[in-house]
Amino acid sequence: MRTITVATKLTEKMAEVIDALVKEGVYTNRSEALRDAVRLQIRMYRGIISGEKLKTQSGKAEFGKADKDKMLKKFAMQTGLNI
Repeated sequence: MRTITVATKLTEKMAEVIDALVKEGVYTNRSEALRDAVRLQIRMYRGIISGEKLKTQSGKAEFGKADKDKMLKKFAMQTGLNI
């Protein structure tokens, strides 16, 4: 699959966490970690994380900030990620 470069800015804490995951061997580099994070975000919006998808009256998935924070904390606890 063809890839493209996307520039982004992260907080120092985010970069530290990503670097720690690379150092621990979870990911081979920062790019791999960020691609995985984007895949997770896409799955969240598509409702693949079981039981977490919320529906609006129109039937579309919608997540508020509190919902996203809750899912991220749940994911962090399951994976041992300290954020």
